[in-house]
Amino acid sequence: MSRSKTPGALLVAWTEEQRDALNGIAKGPRVTAVTDVGTLGVDALYAAEQSRSRSLGALAIHGEGIICPFTPPIAFATEAVPQRGRVAPSRRVL
Repeated sequence: MSRSKTPGALLVAWTEEQRDALNGIAKGPRVTAVTDVGTLGVDALYAAEQSRSRSLGALAIHGEGIICPFTPPIAFATEAVPQRGRVAPSRRVL
């Protein structure tokens, strides 16, 4: 696993069962040729994230990002309204 300068994600294991599952989870991205994934032991995780001192390990996914589920709809509405779009927050989406 290389150390990338881009943002990344940590999938933190808080229980032994979660820790034991990390290697299996790491195989998924590797099947699709994503190679910048690897497990972190307790010492490496604590060095990277001191607030995770009670965790049992983690899966590091460099270059991964998290998209807030609320930001895209707000951005779409912000762009749509000046183009004569209409925001209807109380309507069901089918």
